[in-house]
Parts: sequence; C-alpha cells; structure tokens
Amino acid sequence: MIRTLIFLFASTLAVSLAAANPDSSYTHYDWDTTINLAQLTDKELADNAIILVDTRMMEYVKGEEADDYDMYITRHKRIRVNNDKGIDEHNKVFVPIREDDEVIMLKARSIAKDGTVKVLNEKSIKNLDNYEDYGNFALFAIEGVEKGGEIEYVYTIKRSAEIFGRETYQTDVKIKKATFTLIVTEDLKFGTYGYNGFPDGEFVKDGERYLLNITVTDMEPLYEEAYSGYEASKQRISYKLTGRKGSDGRLNTWNDASMHFLTSIYASETDFNPAKFIKELKLTKYKTDQEKILALENYLKTNVAVKLESGDGLGDPAQVVSRLYGNEVGLTRVYAMVLNELGIRHQLVQTCSRYDNKFVTEFEDYYNLDEYMFYLPELKKFISPANINLRLGVPPSYLAGNKGLFITVPYGFGQVRDIPTMGYKDNTIGLDAEILFDKNMEYVTVKKKQSWTGHTAYIYRYNFAYADEENKEAFIRELLASGLDDAIIKSKSNVNALLNDNATDKPLELSGEFASGALLENAGNSYILNIGDIIGPQAELYQEHERQTDIAFPYPKQYLHHIYFTIPAGYTVSGLEDVKIDKKLESNGETLASFISSYKIEGNVVHINVHEYYVVPELKKELYEGFRSVINAASDFNKVALVLEPISK
Repeated sequence: MIRTLIFLFASTLAVSLAAANPDSSYTHYDWDTTINLAQLTDKELADNAIILVDTRMMEYVKGEEADDYDMYITRHKRIRVNNDKGIDEHNKVFVPIREDDEVIMLKARSIAKDGTVKVLNEKSIKNLDNYEDYGNFALFAIEGVEKGGEIEYVYTIKRSAEIFGRETYQTDVKIKKATFTLIVTEDLKFGTYGYNGFPDGEFVKDGERYLLNITVTDMEPLYEEAYSGYEASKQRISYKLTGRKGSDGRLNTWNDASMHFLTSIYASETDFNPAKFIKELKLTKYKTDQEKILALENYLKTNVAVKLESGDGLGDPAQVVSRLYGNEVGLTRVYAMVLNELGIRHQLVQTCSRYDNKFVTEFEDYYNLDEYMFYLPELKKFISPANINLRLGVPPSYLAGNKGLFITVPYGFGQVRDIPTMGYKDNTIGLDAEILFDKNMEYVTVKKKQSWTGHTAYIYRYNFAYADEENKEAFIRELLASGLDDAIIKSKSNVNALLNDNATDKPLELSGEFASGALLENAGNSYILNIGDIIGPQAELYQEHERQTDIAFPYPKQYLHHIYFTIPAGYTVSGLEDVKIDKKLESNGETLASFISSYKIEGNVVHINVHEYYVVPELKKELYEGFRSVINAASDFNKVALVLEPISK
C-alpha cells in the first residue's frame, strides 16, 4: 500500500534523473578513518549489541531543469557486537534498492578488538530480486567479525525525489547516537513530525539551501510487550513537502490526499460496468440500502479471493469480478463504483492499524492512510472491503479507536475524525456450565452453553466458515472442553454460526456436553474439583522491566460466567472462599477494568458467578499494574480447586 501511495502522490513534485551536484553533502560524507573502539558501560557490555551510530541523511538536489529534483539517501551504521548472538543479528546487511536507484557508494568493514580492519570485498555483494515480497535488496555479509568488535557500513543511493518519507529508529537495541539530516533547496518547503518523543527539528538557512539536523543520544531499546502497539510506539520521524518558494499555499494537505484517493478509487481506467454487475447480482430487488449492501458484500466476500500483492490487473475492478480475485485496492474500487451506481450516500475512509501507527491530526502523514473502509452516514455503519469475516456494521477492531480521514463522495472534502469502538457490553462472552457428578465419583459431566457477540463472534464465525472439517472439529472441541485433553465430547450444536450472521445482533451460540476425569481428582476419601478449569487456561502477565508502552487491548469486552453444581449426597464443600476474587482498575473515579467472582449456595446447589470486563481498548502505561492485576485475576480463578469431603458420621 505504501508503494501505491508513493506512486499516487509523486506527481506533486516533478522529478527526473539529473547530474550530481558536486557541492552536495553526500559527496563529503564518510566514516571516521581513525579507528577508536567505543567505550561502553558495564550495562551496555551485557547487551548482545549496541548501535553506536545510526546516521540517516536525505538531500534534495536540483536537476538540469527548473522543476527537476533528485534525492540522495545516505545511511551510516556502526554497531558493537558483544557476543555470538549480537554477531548473528547484525553481520548480514540488507540494502533496499529500487528499480531505478543508482548506488553511488557502498562500503562496509569489520573492526576487531585489537583495531584490525577488514574491508568488504565488493564481489561478495549479492542482488536479491523481490526478496520475500519486500522488493529488491543488495545483501552482503561482513567478514572478520568477532565478539567485542564492531561492524560498520555506509552507503549512498540516488533516486527520483519523493515528496514524503519516514525514518524509524527505535528497535530492541540501544542506539548511542541517532542522527537525522534533511537538506532541501531553498525553493522547497518541508515539514517534519517526530513520533513518540523523537524531536521535530527546525530548518536553518545554509547558503542556497535549508538544513534540518536532529541528534538523539542514548536512545533506549524498546522491547515487545504483551498488549502493546509495538510498532506504533517506536521513535521515528516523518517528513514531507509542504510548499514551494513564492507560494503561500500549503501542499499535501488532508484535502489533497482526499482528492488523490477519490480520483484513484472512483476515476480509475477500467472496463468494469457497475450497472451490469448490479443487474447480474439482482441487487435492485432488495428494498433497503442495507439489504443491497449486504447482498453485494456477501457475494464478493464469498466468491472473491483477496491477494496481498499488486500488479497483474489485481487493482482493476473489471479483472476482480471476472477472475474472482484481486487486491484491496481492486475490491475497494468495485464497492465504490457499485455504491455510486446504486445512489447510496457514503464516505471513503483512509486510516491505519492502531498497532502500527498513531494517526495524528496536526501533521498530514500519508503513511497513515494504508487501510480502506467505507462509512454509511444514514446507517452509521462501516464496510471493510478486504476483511472477509466482517459484514456491514462495525470497523475492524485494529482500526477502531484510531482516527481516520473521512472523504466525502463525490466532492473530495476530507475530515479527520475518530473511528468508533464497540462498547464492552457489545462484545460479550457468556458461559453457562452445569457440572454433574458420576455416581461412582470417577468423572464429571459438563453441560455447557456458550455465547459470543461482537468481535469475538466475528472471528469465530470465520473459523466455522473456512476451517476444514478436521480443524473445525478441533476448534469446537477447544471451545467446549476448555483445553481438557481427556474430555470426551458427547454432543454439540451451534446456532447463528454463518458469516452472514455477523450483520445481525444475534449471538453465536455453542452448546454441548462432555465428560472429563481431569476435573475431578481422587484424594483419599475426598475429591478435588478443579472448578477453575471450566473457563479454560488464562494468560498471565509478568514483566521483568518497567512498562515502556501504553496498553493496546484488542477491543473492549466482558465475560459473564455462571458455573453451578449440586453437592453430592454425603459430601460437603470447602475452598469456596478462594472463589471470591475482586480486582479493579480505577482511574479518575471510573472503573476501566474489573474481575469479580463470587459464590452463593442455594439449598445444596453451589452457584459461582464471574464478571470480567475491559471498558476501553487503550490505557496509559502508568495504569499497567492495575491492568495486570485484573488480567492475572482470571488466571488465579483458573487455578481454583474445591474439595469435596465426606460428612463425618
């Protein structure tokens, strides 16, 4: 999608290849010829590797004609490797090379602990075409690397000028010195936006050009954490062309992006005939817009396969409907043209996954426009063209809670708005389980009824629809038997399990009965009932370091569990006090997450109730400990066991 964006917006700045400017900064950049190994702290020496220098420089240079520009991209990295793992992670270097790129300079070396230098042999560089669908790369392995030594490489690539870009620095390796440099001619105006603490920087006049230089020292590593938007949390900087000398108008605004997408989606060259397609699907026989959209969506998501690649007509709506496969752009174009032909008012929505990017309003970052949706104002519902498990209704959970660019069709006016999330009560996981004891107390039978609404139901229906018979049986067994390996399934049935049911408010339901000996253990004259196993294994959160990232929860949801059993004649129950758990996460007087379990005895029947819920999809990292206590409470309940003891005579 990003490559598509680069192509779409490249017309804003006319480009062509031009002769190199002898005064350009890249012609003077080189690594230090003086070899001095870096002095590290004991803590840094304990890491697998430390990035000593990460320098990135983008320079825009005028070509021979007035509106011709090239850009020179220079990268310089120097890395201390402290052990074998550090060597394995860093001694192979991939340099992205586009089709029209010109490699101006590329060199690498290893520096041993005693200062011995071994320079890369250019013959060892391999060219990889479309490596793992990520494009073309130059690959080389740096020889002579030893523990305690250093790896260093630097290269400069010349390519056609781009009007926007992004550089992500932070990884799980500490960076001692990170530098970003942007050099532009005086007739170009650029803007920048730093994410997650990376500075925005300021341009300064430098002769006939403007120079922006940012240096960040001791950038700490960012580790992957549970319930985290890891990629979205990394320090990075975006940059883009915002204007031209002599013009007060701002370029590449949200409205500019809106018009580009409007043209790309609704005015692409194609032989697709939406009126004919509507007639073939008999969409006009349906009375309401919702019925027409659902019929269209059901057909496309049942019959058309989604491809991730581009090219080969995958984005052409005529090819999509004839070959029954296409990419996200092609499918979006089919929906757009059919909705227009049907006269259904809608908006095109461009956004991004909240796990990958934080959509900001104040800087028009086109890298945040890589996901397509439609919004139907009258219905207040969304269509997600490439998500085959969803039907007209809510946005995908990974997009909900972010912002998006809502583009008015056909005028192209763009407005950034919040993408709504479902309420936690709309995503309910329900469990009703009755435990029956074998007369010989050798096993128990569990009669179980489960229900799901919202996003969980959408995901499970997809498994019901597309899993083969063997995997479907395994999936049902996992849901019913809660991970109990010895469980014998006696019966099972489900309702509202079709993908079309995702467009309704009816819950997906699964009922069944199974027998298990693992739930009831013999302990001499007594028996241990592993009551917590009924809800299945639960995740536990442990963390060795202080929380670094905010909490990104899949979606707000709640669990409502009711477990009950009749106490066998001649026995009494102990351990019920362990059932009572009460953990809450509260902030500013509001309960944001909670796990409460309780019990009551009515006659000789024990009732256990669990209510667990999470109100919002994202929380600040300062609330992590409270969040962790709620998550771990479910794990604590899973470990609860009751003891059935014979009544003394």
